[in-house]
Amino acid sequence: MARLCALATYERRQPEDSVLYRTLDAHLETFLARSCGEEGGGLPSFVTRELRAYLRCGRLEHGCVHVRCEQCEGEMVVAFSCKGRGFCPSCGGRRMSELAAQLVDRVIPDVPVRQWVLSVPWSLRYQLAFDAALCTEVLAVFMRVVFGWLKSTAKNQGIRDAQGGAITVVQRFGSSLNLNLHLHSLVLDGVYTRPRPEAVPVFHPLPAPTDDEVAKILERVHEQIQRLLRRRGRLPEEIEPCSPRRRPLALPPPAAASRGSSPSRHGPCRPEEHVL
Repeated sequence: MARLCALATYERRQPEDSVLYRTLDAHLETFLARSCGEEGGGLPSFVTRELRAYLRCGRLEHGCVHVRCEQCEGEMVVAFSCKGRGFCPSCGGRRMSELAAQLVDRVIPDVPVRQWVLSVPWSLRYQLAFDAALCTEVLAVFMRVVFGWLKSTAKNQGIRDAQGGAITVVQRFGSSLNLNLHLHSLVLDGVYTRPRPEAVPVFHPLPAPTDDEVAKILERVHEQIQRLLRRRGRLPEEIEPCSPRRRPLALPPPAAASRGSSPSRHGPCRPEEHVL
């Protein structure tokens, strides 16, 4: 059976027909101008770049490639995409699908997996969102505690020299689009051991954590993050969102909500609220 030519099935995406595109195209410059007038001096440059790039994504007048099919000798033009990571629905959806396929097909083994979610108090969310190094350190604390529990559980069952595995995705917003950085970790629900250095690793499933074990894990995560913040001089209640050397960033409602500037159902920080 002859292969179906791509030219026969390809249809150019038309972002200019969407409500999102028309709205941003009509109001972006006004929005940027008003944000510069806010106390704090405007949006971060990466946000502005992302928004402007979206308006060029999929538009032929902003760049395209001329394609010729060797099978049918037909020709067409394909518009460049913005390859954005945070705003463009098309590019974001493509990245999401590609990542999911990569993880399922080539990364995550065919073993039980449990999702662990780390949520932090509002007083720390802004800092993690704009401090990648601190976010990485907090994630390292979280994984160290969870892996420690897995290894301890395995040791109680006579399993020595165990190793865990996990993949973490950083989510930066909540259900109301407020800035709410939290961590979704897919953790193998068990451990691997290697009987001999040259042997194939063997997976050992472990029982689900009890409520008491989750509470102990939570308390340990809370304590270690507090120690990390004290070492870094970054206790949430003592730190301003920006370094004095940097021009302060505007805080539109989504970011302001991360600092408790808008009503929230979350009260004062308590250890039991940090992990779900």
